[in-house]
Amino acid sequence: MKNLPLCLVLVLALSATSPRAHAEDVVAVLDLKFIEDTGDPARLLCLDEINDDCITWATFYLFEAKVDRVVSGDLPAKRFLVLFGRHALPEKNLRNVVALLTKLKTDDPNRPRYQVTQIGDKREVYCFDRLAGQEAEIELDGERPLRCFDPDRSD
Repeated sequence: MKNLPLCLVLVLALSATSPRAHAEDVVAVLDLKFIEDTGDPARLLCLDEINDDCITWATFYLFEAKVDRVVSGDLPAKRFLVLFGRHALPEKNLRNVVALLTKLKTDDPNRPRYQVTQIGDKREVYCFDRLAGQEAEIELDGERPLRCFDPDRSD
């Protein structure tokens, strides 16, 4: 792979499909306006193998998302509510977030419609870390495997 041109490697990365991807997944650049910490657990830290001794590692925050750009997929509105839960997430507004969004099961506009499942990097392509167990992982010169979306390619 070291001798392949970068554009060919990116095309291979873009064409790789993930068995864990959902048709509802959307990649977008968002501005997130902090509303509140919901207190609902987003991630747990368990200290034993049978999950008897767990603590809340991160809670979900409620944000109003304003869409700057849709990179992949479709969104029904320019503004909507999202949940985002990650350890040490600041309670403040976040600008220019490259987000992988998963649709939540609700039609109520007063409830969160999507969850930010990953944040990525804004480059020539928008990239996210691959989850363990995904097929077609591509590694470039020892760098971490990525799942990338081309902002100039429409799906």
